[in-house]
Amino acid sequence: DVIWINTELFANQFKRVYQFRLVLKGTKPPSWRRIQVPDNYSFENLHVAIQNVMDWEVCAGSSYNFQVINPSTGLIDKIGCLCFGFSRFAGINEPVIRIADYFSPRNTSASYRSQHETRWSFSIEFEKVLFADKFEIYPICVKGKRASPPEDCGGVEKYQEMLETINESNSGKDGKALNLYQNFFEDDFDPGYFAPDDVFFTAGSGNPALPDDLPDRLMKILKEL
Repeated sequence: DVIWINTELFANQFKRVYQFRLVLKGTKPPSWRRIQVPDNYSFENLHVAIQNVMDWEVCAGSSYNFQVINPSTGLIDKIGCLCFGFSRFAGINEPVIRIADYFSPRNTSASYRSQHETRWSFSIEFEKVLFADKFEIYPICVKGKRASPPEDCGGVEKYQEMLETINESNSGKDGKALNLYQNFFEDDFDPGYFAPDDVFFTAGSGNPALPDDLPDRLMKILKEL
């Protein structure tokens, strides 16, 4: 049987995407990612996308904030939420604040901090605006370097200490030291490895879920596209 699909039903409703370079502060060599997100993103969407691209869990009780210059006032706005359990206290009424209201070729820099069990800080560089691929599912990660730290390892200083231990263990100087961190790393952990194709973005980052009422055969086709 032939199934005809009206592809326009699945075309993106936005025309442009924003490209950002994210650098995890304090990592040496730097761990960084380049992502492309829809221009209609909120800062909360961007928060979820950053957590996804680092392969970290998105938790309801996590606090985060962006610090970015407000182009209207020239002052730094703090955008995000401070969470206690399931209560949210936003510096500005998130999640309705759009990234397009802040980032532009004249306003390219921001910082981002997230905290669940461990605090992590990033520098954000808005690189450019691109025309969206009509049928690409955004967000996407297009490039990056080095593995993500385990989210709950104690922060960037502790992670750098762990990497030094791994290097010593691999060089034969201290074969037992790696056992101290075996709960955080897989046996084949490579701090230099990162592959954009391994990144999975969740629905909370703006990646739309497929409708539940599609016929089974159509669902299979869409997932294989």
